[in-house]
Amino acid sequence: MSDPFDDVAGAHEEVTGPGGEWLVCTPLVGIELAEPVIQLDHETILWRADLDDDGRGDRGAERNDGPSVSEVRRILGDHISCPSRLLRFSGGASIDTGRAAAILSVERGTAELALAQARAKAQYAISVWVILAPPGRWRAVPDLGTWVPQPYVHVGQRYKPRERDVWPPRERTHGGRVDTYVAYEAPGPDVLRAPFEAFASRERRCARALLGASFALQRAAPGRRRQLSEQLREVRWAVEVLCESHRGARDAHQRWEHLVKRFGIERELAADGEVAGDAEEIARRLLQAPDLAAYGADGSLIDLGWPTQEDGQPPGPPIAQPEDPGLTAHRADLTILLHAVRTALGRLWPIVRESGFDDAVFDRQFV
Repeated sequence: MSDPFDDVAGAHEEVTGPGGEWLVCTPLVGIELAEPVIQLDHETILWRADLDDDGRGDRGAERNDGPSVSEVRRILGDHISCPSRLLRFSGGASIDTGRAAAILSVERGTAELALAQARAKAQYAISVWVILAPPGRWRAVPDLGTWVPQPYVHVGQRYKPRERDVWPPRERTHGGRVDTYVAYEAPGPDVLRAPFEAFASRERRCARALLGASFALQRAAPGRRRQLSEQLREVRWAVEVLCESHRGARDAHQRWEHLVKRFGIERELAADGEVAGDAEEIARRLLQAPDLAAYGADGSLIDLGWPTQEDGQPPGPPIAQPEDPGLTAHRADLTILLHAVRTALGRLWPIVRESGFDDAVFDRQFV
């Protein structure tokens, strides 16, 4: 049995020990690669994982992965065995982890910081990929593969009108629909490299704004366990990050209005079957989406239930009553904002990337 003090000392050494260069393998789940090796920049590759395992799992053992190893070593000068999709255990059991690829990157700093940086790059990269190449219907968004297996089947909650003291029940039960999702088809190398070009230009504010807004949008999207209040906070944060002219500026609202008009987003959304309303109504709602920060602790009521008329309204902005269409309105606002921010980012990324992440070109889009 290991000494807990040795474990603590080892963990401390990982965080505070000497820095250096590290080769970090970050597995991805839910992604299909057409090519075995794709170079993302001079220190990063995307590597298709093995379909099977030789029984040694992720214990660092070297395997003969064929020509792709030679290609990885040519690019990076080193390699770590790519995670396999099928993971076998010593007792004979096995699981399909869904890990179909890995990002192999050179990171700097302490070991713990290098691992965190590699995970962050992977998450930011995924958020950009799905904006520039949306996954499409019934395809899951990729995720990190450090916890496996990842869910791919969604089973809806069941519900029915409440009946008091009625037996047998007369009302029909709804819900319980089962939806299965398949892996994301990775776009071509040009799209896959886009976030890594932004990483290389991170001294430019426009690169940071595009990366930050893309990541916030991904967190705001309907997900496995996300609540409405969380989604609303994140999508508003995406707007703030994308549109503020400089740190601490209070001009994001005005710049967002200009961006919406420049790209004709309200008219485009009005023509979208998933978003109800005419262009004028959509434009108004794009600029008046709820700011949950103004509610403070009362923002949790959006998830947990509106106050009754007897309870009265808490201080601050009014919160809708259960019989009011407040929840429906918030969800509609969220849908509109998600579409709008996704559309804006989909337009901005190619423009700014083509300019070499020129801040002046970026700022001209907001006037």
